[in-house]
Amino acid sequence: MAVTQITSQVIASNTVVGAKIANNAIETRHINIAAVTADKFGANVYAEAAFSIALQANIDLVQDNVFAVGVVVPVYTTNSTSGTSNVFSLGNAPTSIDYIVVALNGIVQIPTTDFIHVTGNNSIQFTDASVPSGLNLVVSAWE
Repeated sequence: MAVTQITSQVIASNTVVGAKIANNAIETRHINIAAVTADKFGANVYAEAAFSIALQANIDLVQDNVFAVGVVVPVYTTNSTSGTSNVFSLGNAPTSIDYIVVALNGIVQIPTTDFIHVTGNNSIQFTDASVPSGLNLVVSAWE
């Protein structure tokens, strides 16, 4: 059996594409050290590499900024409505109604329309006089 060396004269241009090569099919031990040179790549390879480096630098910068500011995590308070009260305590002390999200049975309630923030006793109060019993209440509040 004769072994044919594969050269650029044997393989037509654009015959081998990334989609046709299995993962880990090409290993560095199979490539001659001088076979891959910059002149063998198209002009777009340099642009893509530069874009990739710039993108990674921006991702690193944003990540550093997030860590510098700190991550604010809400305090979740869950309850089941009893039908006898429309006031529910919060697990923390948000400074404004803008930092509170309320959901009844998964339906997000509208601040000042459906509920108000009572800062004096650190709670929320529904604007309806009573809330039906058996509803799942989830309150997310940020300080």
